[in-house]
Amino acid sequence: MSNQDGHRAELRHLLGLIRALNCRGLELMAQLARSDAAPAPPAISRNLALWRGLDRSARERAANQPVLLLDVRFSDAMWWRWACERRPLERKPGAQGYFSPRVAAELMRETITLAWIIARADHGLASILCGMVPAVTRVVSSLDPAQIEQLADQHHRHLRLRFDDLPSYWRMHLKISGSKPILEVPTVETLSEIRQQSLF
Repeated sequence: MSNQDGHRAELRHLLGLIRALNCRGLELMAQLARSDAAPAPPAISRNLALWRGLDRSARERAANQPVLLLDVRFSDAMWWRWACERRPLERKPGAQGYFSPRVAAELMRETITLAWIIARADHGLASILCGMVPAVTRVVSSLDPAQIEQLADQHHRHLRLRFDDLPSYWRMHLKISGSKPILEVPTVETLSEIRQQSLF
């Protein structure tokens, strides 16, 4: 296998992992929309009917994106430096999570682990696929398993739906996902188009 073929195979694998985690995250967001037990971000609270009507096939279509739809302050280098200092308490209690601590910690662990895999594979891809700034990519790629566990346990309230303050983006995305057929996992060419058009 040539280097180029190996790179394409690795990229297909990463995109498959992203799609799977996106689907899990969107399922939990849809459950949140159907529940009155927790506050929801504007992306959900202003689109409740769309989220509540998101069946399995629509979730799979919505998840089929060449970007991670979950976010852990990947554009905030100062927060990552602070969080990795192993401090036992939040610097300020303002961050409010979407889910129960158990569910949030589990999803946070999965999200950071996938971000770690991507960051270690290619710093440029971490920027495209996860929205990481370079300083965060360096921090994430240097994490060890104990640090990932610590971040998931102590800071799970910072796990967010990507673009959670942009209800218009999610309204458009969910409407489109509810009508078009399921596509294959996005390809290398899709990523090239994103890079050229700076969509994310």
